[in-house]
Amino acid sequence: PLPAMSIKAKYISVLWKYVGTDADTQTVAQAMIWQEANGLTINSIVRPNGISLSNYQEIQMKINQVVADYQKKPSFSGETVKVNLGESVTLTDTNNVGLDRFDGRFQNTADVDWVINGNTMKITPKSTSKTSGVLRLAKTLDAGTPVAYRLEGQQAVMAGAIDDPNSFDLKLEVIKTGE
Repeated sequence: PLPAMSIKAKYISVLWKYVGTDADTQTVAQAMIWQEANGLTINSIVRPNGISLSNYQEIQMKINQVVADYQKKPSFSGETVKVNLGESVTLTDTNNVGLDRFDGRFQNTADVDWVINGNTMKITPKSTSKTSGVLRLAKTLDAGTPVAYRLEGQQAVMAGAIDDPNSFDLKLEVIKTGE
């Protein structure tokens, strides 16, 4: 397992494929991982045929953008949401992070229902809901444990994954009684 690898290197190890799966993009991603993991500075890449990879910086910027987008949280992350039993509340993400990518429930201590549709999230308490709790959603795609395989005298091989996926929390207050 590679717990000591920087989080950015872990992100690059799997998110690069959303820029492109061609050999040039893969090569740039590998160079970026080496930069992150080993503190190297790589300014240019030459393909095996001897021709320089002229769009190295452009591909690198695209990969960095995919990583930055992955790390974004919804505009309502960390907020406290009050909702009455028998009603629903709809939250709109003004950061447009792609709420549907937060596809895994890691915690729902208030025991509420929720639905994501586009850039909105609708929260509805149930009769079994608690008066307070936390709802934590995370991106589970590409989550796992990054590992490296090393054989004495051979090249190391890495299987990338994200062991700390992006998540967000909502604090919930469910009001069960009227005034």
